[in-house]
Amino acid sequence: MGVTHEDLTQRAMEELGAEFFATEHSTRGMRSATEEIWKANAEVDDDQTNGFKHFDGESFVAGKQRLVSLFEGTLRSLRAEDAQGGRRQLGQALHTLQDFYAHSNWIESGHSGALSSLWRPEQPLPTFAGEDTPTCEACEFVIISDGSLLVDCGHNLSTVALTSGFYGGENEVPRHASKCRHGGPTDTGPGPFGGINKDTRLQTLSPHHPLHDAAADSALEASKQFIRDLQGQLTERQLKLLFGVGPTLTVAVDTSAGMGNLLLQATRQLARLIESRIGTEQEPLRYVLVPFQGASASSVRVTSDPREFQSALAALGSSARSSCSAPSMTAVLQALEASSDEGDLFLLTQSRASDDSLASTVSGLAQRKHTRIHALLAGSCGGAASTEAAYQRLAEETGGQVFSLRATEAAVFAHLVDATVRANAVTLLALSDARGGGRSLSVPVDASLSQVTFSLSGSPSLRLTRPDGSLVSARDPGVRIAQGATGILVTVLAPAPGIWSATLTPAGAFSFQVLGESPMDVDRFEFVEAMGRLGHQGYLAPPGLPVLSSLLATARLSGDIASARFELRSPEGVLLQTLVLAPEPGGSPLEFFGPAGLSSQPFVVYGVGRSSTGDTWQRVLPGALRPRTVRLLAPATQGLLPGSRAVVSFQVHNTGAPNLFRPSVRTDPRFGARVTPDLLVLGQGQVGVFTVQWEVPRDAAPGMTATLRTTVESLAPQGMENFADVVGVVAGAPR
Repeated sequence: MGVTHEDLTQRAMEELGAEFFATEHSTRGMRSATEEIWKANAEVDDDQTNGFKHFDGESFVAGKQRLVSLFEGTLRSLRAEDAQGGRRQLGQALHTLQDFYAHSNWIESGHSGALSSLWRPEQPLPTFAGEDTPTCEACEFVIISDGSLLVDCGHNLSTVALTSGFYGGENEVPRHASKCRHGGPTDTGPGPFGGINKDTRLQTLSPHHPLHDAAADSALEASKQFIRDLQGQLTERQLKLLFGVGPTLTVAVDTSAGMGNLLLQATRQLARLIESRIGTEQEPLRYVLVPFQGASASSVRVTSDPREFQSALAALGSSARSSCSAPSMTAVLQALEASSDEGDLFLLTQSRASDDSLASTVSGLAQRKHTRIHALLAGSCGGAASTEAAYQRLAEETGGQVFSLRATEAAVFAHLVDATVRANAVTLLALSDARGGGRSLSVPVDASLSQVTFSLSGSPSLRLTRPDGSLVSARDPGVRIAQGATGILVTVLAPAPGIWSATLTPAGAFSFQVLGESPMDVDRFEFVEAMGRLGHQGYLAPPGLPVLSSLLATARLSGDIASARFELRSPEGVLLQTLVLAPEPGGSPLEFFGPAGLSSQPFVVYGVGRSSTGDTWQRVLPGALRPRTVRLLAPATQGLLPGSRAVVSFQVHNTGAPNLFRPSVRTDPRFGARVTPDLLVLGQGQVGVFTVQWEVPRDAAPGMTATLRTTVESLAPQGMENFADVVGVVAGAPR
């Protein structure tokens, strides 16, 4: 139907990413940041009441106030290292800015490019029509040569002053009968027949559709200039935070007695790895460290300074107190809350989880942040950690791995960090099998991969064969191996493209992954629903994990891809279903849509196809998904006022057997939250409601964001949960 808000936002971020950082390809973190921004952009269309958010109804003063406020709020958030708040406000601003060009007559008046006075407070707005000034006439009906009736809106404007269309149902109501309408089948407001919107290339939706591309071109230039203006007031580190440049390194580490030598060796090797990355594209943008022991977790250390993180690692030491039970789930939860999306979290511990009741909350947060959790378990405490089911669960559900380590095997930890914490980390294969037994696997390696790592947990025995039939050896150039008693990692630099073979012979349960680095990936795969009004429609994932129902699936790829198909496989690697997804006509060849009916069986999502050079490519989305029979619905955003209490309502939909459900909530430590009621009894097909009273501190700054992370768990029987997040934005200046 034309160029969408998502298209404009992605293109602006990609082009500016190359301009600001001289990157040939957007990294995974940059693509994730862009997605966060365009999703915030799309959410603006959920509000069809306040026309100033769309520059409708000649709301130019209020629309500018909104852009100025969001510009300042974006700066405040990024200066406070609040990436989520900065990206969210930028996305909201870009939607309003982009709508100006599609909803006003600026393009019809012969203008093009960025109108910077829309957000620069010192610049006056162009002269716009008064409230009692007529701006439009009715469109005309024209009979064309084949006898068809056509609506011609090419000459319906009656003013050269700036104006925009009024949309029925919005707060902005025309005082004059001859004010322009927005137009399209969903606009039921008063005014002359027709309208002036240029949202799409379709005449049925957009009366001024011939000018759609011109409006989109100017909207793109304005979006880029808005971000360039932000750049001028940000440090390089703050700009990188906005764009998601660089991976995140997140570690939760047990400092109980018994961790001594392993802790010392692990922190030293990690410090050396950090040193080797300083000044490179692999240098992490953010470092998160959470030490814990005994009865409590320590304070969270978050920094963007690698030297500060190295000092924090060096200061770690094992306690004199011995404990084989520790609040490891709390530590992981704190680390997740402080980390960026699209990363890996490493838990190094000897202890059982004394707070394993938090496992569902931890897993849910990791999945919504697309973060893999890897557990590296010390053998002290008589192997207590290796018997903790919560660690295995977190790894399986998030796409991580579990390794049991001896005191001398810290190299396995460092090697795993090096393989996963990378700017363009991808996964080629992911299998887990509790039954064990020998496996011979084929792994397609494409030419875009700069390195691959074969990671086996559960056995140290791994035989690798290149496409030419030669065996991989530790003596080969470009090969690095870290081996432990129960696992092995083999990294190959500049791997030959083709089909590699991996032979493994674990006696018991194992996990095998093939990791790599490449600009070619499945950036996004979601089960989605249509949202927005006709002409402004888009697809957004409902909150939480997918439910047992017929949904739509959408995928976005990156890289030099010629063809793609999508498969659902069991965690053991058995093909369950091939999805019929295809690009939309006239849309991006790297965006796929189609139906997806889900069963109750756990599955892993694979993308498979050919590159433009003819290589077979294969990528895996981390983590095994199990469709749910309970769904949690909530508003995506909530306005907050300093010193106030917001009441947020949640709906729990139970499509499974009758059950008892318990809602729980976490939020920023400075905010308070209380759930009412604390239990819900729901039969099959029933809907329950609970509310959360959200307390906002008096000193909350305008533009500050906080997240209400809500989970609902079944209790009788256990094992079914889902989650939803509500992002609260503290209000600034009016409108």
